[in-house]
Amino acid sequence: MLSALATEYAQSIRHPGRDPALPPQPGFVQRETQTIGVGGAEGKTDHRSDLPTQVADSENTAVPEGRVDRQAAQREAVRVAAKFLSSTDVVLRFDLCKSKDTRAASFAVLMANIVGLAVLVTELTVSWTGNPSTSRFKHIALYIGNLLVSGLLLVLLLSNLFIFAWRVIRAHQLGKAWTPRQKRSAILFFTEAAVQSVNLLFYLVPNAYLLTDPCLQQTPLIFWSGWVRWTCWNTLFMLFFMHAYGGRLWPSKQQQVQQEQEQQSVAESMLYTHVSWRRHWPCLVPWTILEAILSIAWLHNAVESQQEASYIPSCESGVSSICDVDGLTRTTIYLLVAFVLIYFGVVCCILVYKLKMFNRLPYSRAQAALVFYRFQLRLRTLVMAFFTLCLVLLWFVQPHHSCASFQFSWLGLMPMQVVMSANAFVMSFMAMPHNLPAHAAALQVWLQEFAWTEQDEDMMLAARSLALPAQYNQQPLFCFETMMHMLYWSCLAYEHKRVLPAPKVKGSKRNMTTHTLDQEQAPPRPAPVQPPRTDLDLPTALSLYGLTDSELFWELQTDTRCLMGWSQDKIVVSFRGTASMKNAVADMQVWRVAHPPVRGHHWMFTRPLVHVGFLKSWLAGGLNDKVVGRIMQLVHARPARPHAKPLKIYVTGHSLGGALATLAAFDIKQALLKANRGEVKLLCYSFGAPRTGSHAFANDYNKVVPDTWSIINNQDVVTRGGKLFYLYKRPGKRVIVNDFGHMMVCPTLIEATLQQNTAGQSVDQHKMANYYHAILSIILAQFSHRGFENGMAGTVRLAQASPYIRHLLETQMGMRLANMQELASQPVRERHKSCMPEAHLPERGFYLVKSMQPSQQQRQSPSYRGRISSLMSQPLTSPRRSSSSNAGNSARCLPSPDASTLQPNVDAGVMGASPA
Repeated sequence: MLSALATEYAQSIRHPGRDPALPPQPGFVQRETQTIGVGGAEGKTDHRSDLPTQVADSENTAVPEGRVDRQAAQREAVRVAAKFLSSTDVVLRFDLCKSKDTRAASFAVLMANIVGLAVLVTELTVSWTGNPSTSRFKHIALYIGNLLVSGLLLVLLLSNLFIFAWRVIRAHQLGKAWTPRQKRSAILFFTEAAVQSVNLLFYLVPNAYLLTDPCLQQTPLIFWSGWVRWTCWNTLFMLFFMHAYGGRLWPSKQQQVQQEQEQQSVAESMLYTHVSWRRHWPCLVPWTILEAILSIAWLHNAVESQQEASYIPSCESGVSSICDVDGLTRTTIYLLVAFVLIYFGVVCCILVYKLKMFNRLPYSRAQAALVFYRFQLRLRTLVMAFFTLCLVLLWFVQPHHSCASFQFSWLGLMPMQVVMSANAFVMSFMAMPHNLPAHAAALQVWLQEFAWTEQDEDMMLAARSLALPAQYNQQPLFCFETMMHMLYWSCLAYEHKRVLPAPKVKGSKRNMTTHTLDQEQAPPRPAPVQPPRTDLDLPTALSLYGLTDSELFWELQTDTRCLMGWSQDKIVVSFRGTASMKNAVADMQVWRVAHPPVRGHHWMFTRPLVHVGFLKSWLAGGLNDKVVGRIMQLVHARPARPHAKPLKIYVTGHSLGGALATLAAFDIKQALLKANRGEVKLLCYSFGAPRTGSHAFANDYNKVVPDTWSIINNQDVVTRGGKLFYLYKRPGKRVIVNDFGHMMVCPTLIEATLQQNTAGQSVDQHKMANYYHAILSIILAQFSHRGFENGMAGTVRLAQASPYIRHLLETQMGMRLANMQELASQPVRERHKSCMPEAHLPERGFYLVKSMQPSQQQRQSPSYRGRISSLMSQPLTSPRRSSSSNAGNSARCLPSPDASTLQPNVDAGVMGASPA
């Protein structure tokens, strides 16, 4: 769709003057503080240690505020502008569909299917329980109902066709240019709506004719109207085939030569290939066969009907033998149904094949094709399944000598007319030329751009300001490096300072022990510490942003954990996800309560409501006051420095931790605004987070914390579900990743909806290890044909900016910086001649410590997958090691400090319930 957007790009290029970046200043000292809250009490100790860190502060190498490379910003603006077409080109509504249009189309299809299913159930019930004889023909209620419904549908379709034609004529008068893809789609969708209008017309005419005399069931008008309707159905099926076929399914000789020369895949060489209409001749073959079967059946019935009276004298007598069909007609019906099923199967197979083929391409290039074919597959499958259901239930599943089934099918399939009309209306609505507001397409393109490194953010924002007016430049920018750093913190929150269950205290109702430890007091006997189960460690996490201090908040009442690290310029807050039964109980409390402070009106749907389990976990034991109060203390204690960078606060979490991060980010920003510290920049990156609150809460949240990103791993069941009939809404912006190496930043509603597969939602994809795997797949894809346009250069900058990521790529993926730089410096057409043979994806859960015995590694997966705990994250479970060549590679992402510094602080007096 980005390749098909049309907008004006006539803004003058401004040249902001900025100086080069300042040299980095690596950090050296780490200070660690631990705070464990039990109920309302709080124990706190200070433990200081000087740790030599070999990781430079990546943020110190960033371009200072107000300094960007002017030439780089201009080059980036030109690169993004190349995605736009001229302002004289036609833009279809499908190319840039607004959220309200997508919701309206989805609602229309949903309501049509509900109404069609209700009509089908009613007709099936009447067929079995109603009057089976021909005396039912004299009742005109059925004909009146058919007239009203078909008349309404016909008016809607004709109105839509009129608007379609008017917009096409208007575009022609304005001299708009059509691309071959747009012209082909518009013609086919317009034809589909026109054929369905004819189908409705010949459904309406016989019903109106029977109002004059209900017993005229076998007159030539009724008979040939049925033949026209079935011809329309056959033509609609042919149009389905033409949409799916879309030209060749195999490359031509010229495309094969081009594919060999440029190392293109079949899908890439055929992505924007335009074929003439005569290339669609295979679509006429099934249409001709099916039309021949229909014509033979109708000619046979025409000869038989001429030998009988056109008026049914038994209409009043109540006999039902006239409703039977002869053997030839019954055989024809069986052949017809079988052929239609084969028809539908071929169309679905072609669509699935093309989707599989386009999934091998970079998403930025295959975006329009993927959305287009997913859209077709979703609606076509629905229509075909409903049509098959109508044929089976109204023709085959019927009582003997039932004139009700004969009447329903002879006059036309009313449920199918409703469903097909809605689909034709939506298709033609999406394919008509669209009048875009100024800069709407450019804004959507820029929203889907992202920065590879935090150093690139200022440059990208400056480039966006060259293309868009000031009022459109307030939108946040997604950063890949920030996502990877927050992913590390989210993983670490599960494992940091894990302890065994505290001993039970006699006489204690809550079975909890609190130890308040001052520096001058002797420490009590500490709780036994569990061995670490990951290679992740706190010193590496602190080094990502040059942080010097850390603090752990643990509320035992709900088993909520929050890990915080900070320096003078950065604060990172990470929440642990679901890791115990207490967390699972909180997840299952799906009813909603008012978000404090209570505001808005309940009956006007303006009162923000949130998930009660998430809110309890955030408020239990005053955890929210402790976390927000600690952050405000750090904000106020920050010394004033001239020309200092603004303070940044990062909030992150996975699963339940992502929901808690959302609630925490809102409260932190509110506290900052009340303290007149609105200049502090707050960012929230969540992984696999469920929806937190209602639409009203999401609207309030987006106004307060706009820089919020929800990273979703393909078909993660936790993120995909949870709407509960529109009771919940996800705040912020989405970033969808998958194992194909695709990443969708700020997808439109139609993209996100079509990408979601209801039948393929996965619990396994919710695990943190699979999030790591999908994100690393994106990095590896940049050095293949699936990468972004500037993916290689962006990955090189990413490795240069973050020593952690550089070490990760070298030790776990075999991607050395020198090799990546050499490959990225080559011309695009020469890159396929070079490669990195050692580059590979690490095994899933590579950062987990192997704790099972070799004999246990061969066993099957544990049985918890089908339990409630399978809905939780499993980042602490050691996966089975594969026998691949890289299975034994468990090197740390960075050289770790002295081993003694990695042991949990035994002087902290950490006591409490252990994660399950």
